[in-house]
Amino acid sequence: LKEAADAGQRDAQRMFGLAHSSRDDKIHLHYITLAASQGDAEACAMLGHHFMVRKSFILAKYYTEKYIESAEKVNPVYAFNYALALFYLGAEQYGEDIDIHSQNLYSGHAKL
Repeated sequence: LKEAADAGQRDAQRMFGLAHSSRDDKIHLHYITLAASQGDAEACAMLGHHFMVRKSFILAKYYTEKYIESAEKVNPVYAFNYALALFYLGAEQYGEDIDIHSQNLYSGHAKL
């Protein structure tokens, strides 16, 4: 499997990366990133999730968006990750406004 992954076969890269997910994070990310760079939708989803958990929202958005663009059928969990990444990126940029609007919604003062 490693030989196929090192030869550039994206499915092998994803599988080899997955095989090392609990053993070696560096190897895991290296091979998953290689597969994602070749357009492997599942590898993109895995990286999107990885970066979402680590609160690297720009990378989470990037990889999850690549997954959504290339997947035959989108897993709702990854679509949710994409929405969360967009929300957090917006919150970083417009945080004060979001807090004000959410307080208004919950207090009944928002005009809909």
